Amino acid sequence: MPHRQYLIAVATITAALTTFLSTPSATSAATPLSVEVGAQFPLADSGRNAGGTSRTALGLDYDLGPQTLIPIRASVHLDDANGSRGNGRLNTFGAGLAARLTTPIYAGAGLSLVTVNARPDVPNAVTTNATGIATSYFFGERLFSVPGGTSVSLQATFKKFPRVGGVDPSAFALGVRVQL
Repeated sequence: MPHRQYLIAVATITAALTTFLSTPSATSAATPLSVEVGAQFPLADSGRNAGGTSRTALGLDYDLGPQTLIPIRASVHLDDANGSRGNGRLNTFGAGLAARLTTPIYAGAGLSLVTVNARPDVPNAVTTNATGIATSYFFGERLFSVPGGTSVSLQATFKKFPRVGGVDPSAFALGVRVQL
């Protein structure tokens, strides 16, 4: 695991511990669940060859605790992205931890255990699978909130996935996140 991923892991675990050890404030979201729907755009030619120029992406986050005095929230997340091009296919599924600042304009990072399934769009291609560590860096802005705690945000994410069978699935993602 590269040095940068160790730093992200330490930061994510520190944010999760801070959430549990801090004194909760009076404000929190209506529920700890949020859903993100969007698209991932592969950064490498090998990713575009297998999964097309974009992949459908879905995410589910569960906040680990109430808003704290320190404006950081930790969450457990699940991410899934799927795309195809001709005979090629690129699917990623991951589960992990993330931490983010909780201001209207927010930023954060995550660390996930992911499974990547790839088949390049070439004759007689073989589907290969790999499991590894992925990192993500994201930022977003809350667009609006409605009474009851629901809010809608626009989020941009850089996702660094492990390579599999010569395919680099790393991508830039853009999505709409709804805090339920």
